[in-house]
Amino acid sequence: MRTKGQFVGSMVRHSWSHTSLGYLPPESMAFLLAAQAGVRRATWTERRRLASLLEPYQAASFRIAWVLTRGLADANYPFHECSRRAG
Repeated sequence: MRTKGQFVGSMVRHSWSHTSLGYLPPESMAFLLAAQAGVRRATWTERRRLASLLEPYQAASFRIAWVLTRGLADANYPFHECSRRAG
């Protein structure tokens, strides 16, 4: 957001503008959310709650991203939890 102020005679004029540069596609957002959950060592219950807050397509992308990002986390972390029933 940008703001601008100027004097016009004896009056003050103030304006603002807002530009949007875009957004992340659902798959990218899901990948980043899954990566963050992995870094935070989210439990199966925590990941399930995260997925429940998303739209169905986003939740499915999150679950897929979780499986794909398993290799990015610490090898000592038990990722076998992700094979449990996701809901």
